[in-house]
Amino acid sequence: MSTTMDIKLSINNKPYELTVDVRKPLMDVLRELGYISVKQGCGVGECGACTVLIDGRSVDTCLYLAVWARGKSVRTVEGESRDGKLSVIQEAYAEEGAVQCGRPSSTPSRGLPRNDRWRGRTLGPSGPFSGCVRHLRSAGGNPR
Repeated sequence: MSTTMDIKLSINNKPYELTVDVRKPLMDVLRELGYISVKQGCGVGECGACTVLIDGRSVDTCLYLAVWARGKSVRTVEGESRDGKLSVIQEAYAEEGAVQCGRPSSTPSRGLPRNDRWRGRTLGPSGPFSGCVRHLRSAGGNPR
């Protein structure tokens, strides 16, 4: 039995044809391809550091084998910006000074919407991200 498989997939709208070890998590493949927003955290799908969207659904790539991504569309945090412009979520994180401190659960893939229903929505006191922004502001000591 072969331990490798040829797969085709799309990452941030860029097509890839890869030969991958059937035992390798998608997280490792993404890191090898240079997608550094995908972090190694807990390794058991709890912290969210390795989260990406696969066909619009949030997935912990530490638990998801790369071969399972065959024929699928993967979106990482790097894929959230469009034409060099940050997404609404990324802008809010930048405005509030949210940074990756090294603790896996701090802000690794939080700049990635959990699914496509949030795309195009605005931030504001009653918007879908208002809780996130309030949390960012309180954690950063910014009382705005």
